Amino acid sequence: MSAMKKKSAPFDLNEIFERVNETYFDGKIAKPRLTWSARVSKSTMGKYNYATDTLTLNRLLNRAGTPRYVLEFLMYHELLHKALGYQVVNQRRRVHTPRFRKLEKNFRQYREANDYLRVLAKNEHEKSLAARRRTVSVRGAEPREKSYFERLLEFFSL
Repeated sequence: MSAMKKKSAPFDLNEIFERVNETYFDGKIAKPRLTWSARVSKSTMGKYNYATDTLTLNRLLNRAGTPRYVLEFLMYHELLHKALGYQVVNQRRRVHTPRFRKLEKNFRQYREANDYLRVLAKNEHEKSLAARRRTVSVRGAEPREKSYFERLLEFFSL
């Protein structure tokens, strides 16, 4: 029996970090711990953990169809968090300050990356809803009752 080969990932986070760090930070950002998320998330595409200096990107994006600029944008966004830190206002962390948002727009393909991520999030949400609709009840082939949220979405989509 031959050993199964583990499929190699389409994207190397270290390579993306190096490119973004050189292009946007003049190579001055110390490399954080770079990881892909353990699970696919439908809402969080990336995050930076200040306490552990860990930058995590959603494994949903680690596939051949994802444009490289989308991963570079997410890397840039998360590295901005590392570079700028956060403010505490009324005992709450504030990370997307006006300064952060202004600097975020310095990314060359800012609009394209945001458009791609918006469409991806919408598609993932629709897939999730479709999967829930296909779920059958424990009693057999009877479809389950729609949730309040699903009925509300249907009501407003008239």
